[in-house]
Amino acid sequence: MNKVEVRSRIEEIGIIPAVRVTTAELAQFAVESVNRAGIPIAEVTMTVPNAIDVISRLAKSLPEVIVPELCSTGRRRNVVWMPGRGS
Repeated sequence: MNKVEVRSRIEEIGIIPAVRVTTAELAQFAVESVNRAGIPIAEVTMTVPNAIDVISRLAKSLPEVIVPELCSTGRRRNVVWMPGRGS
């Protein structure tokens, strides 16, 4: 999918569930569960241990699911990013 197609798909879905859990395994399970429930998109927050690895695995195992990976996009564009701490 190109950027325009992704944006269109996000607008069509109308929701982006955020996954913020304590383990990589729980993150994988959460995204898989959200997908099975009919929502083919999820954001894995950078507070999830090994979040980049989780996102990479999800991209390979569930190619139909949109899992934004903002860190690499930022690096490619020389954008400084800092994960949020939450409350």
